[in-house]
Amino acid sequence: ILGGGVRGGQVYNSFPRQLRKDGEQDVGRGRLVPKYPWESMMVPIASWMGVPEAAMDRVFPNRRNFQAQHIIAKAALFK
Repeated sequence: ILGGGVRGGQVYNSFPRQLRKDGEQDVGRGRLVPKYPWESMMVPIASWMGVPEAAMDRVFPNRRNFQAQHIIAKAALFK
């Protein structure tokens, strides 16, 4: 994410501990199951853009499938 009000220089998610075949995130044919959803980054951006909290599950229906700590806080991304 680029911009003047962004807290840059951070890695908010984690990299897989191993990338080899049969690793804990390996689902075959070079594909990995992510530990963090796409929503982990998009929810705070949507909040910053004005989407109310009450609408977040409608905008991001997959958000319910992950624990709250997998969603980055808006204050962590923006100054």
